[in-house]
Amino acid sequence: MLSAITTVVALLFGFPVAFYMTLQREPYRTVLIFLVTVPFWTNLLVRNYAWVLLLRDTGLINGALLGAGIIDQPLPLLYTPFAVAVGLAYSFMPFMVLPIYASLEKIDFRLVEAAYDLYADRRTMLRRVVLPLAKPGIVAGSILVFVPCLGSYVTPALLGGSKTLMIGNLVAGRFSEARDWPFGAALAFFLLAMVLAAMTFQALRARRQEEGE
Repeated sequence: MLSAITTVVALLFGFPVAFYMTLQREPYRTVLIFLVTVPFWTNLLVRNYAWVLLLRDTGLINGALLGAGIIDQPLPLLYTPFAVAVGLAYSFMPFMVLPIYASLEKIDFRLVEAAYDLYADRRTMLRRVVLPLAKPGIVAGSILVFVPCLGSYVTPALLGGSKTLMIGNLVAGRFSEARDWPFGAALAFFLLAMVLAAMTFQALRARRQEEGE
């Protein structure tokens, strides 16, 4: 569930970013791509610790809300599924933005102009022209975000604490703490089977679409 929520959040925020990047001129596109990839230069552990500083009771978010008088007591943001979803979405957002950008970059924007000439508004143009052409990038980005989230370990451990466990944490716990290696191996194999099944389904679906065209 957390992996699915993270994928949806990454898509909702990543698609506008990728679309904005596509509309920029070439020198600015390079700068924006550079900014998207900058987080990869920092260790994942450090990035998650930064979210701990932001979301804890004495962190910047609660401090700002308390200072503005919006709340009377700190919000329980840290060690919740919300914190895990935010951390995962932030960590894997570039995996959503870059594939969508790669698809949008290939779009012939004369099709967009033709849609406007046929009296389509922005929503209709986006739904009938841009989204269908960006579908390969959306599917690829969703897989690249959803699959790593399934086996994520660091983010749930730091931001979720002992209250929020994902499959990666459960597998690690079976091997390290419970010493139940058979069950841990079974969970790992089940996770691998799910990933392979999803990727096989998508590959077959893409092949059928190519054959239909």
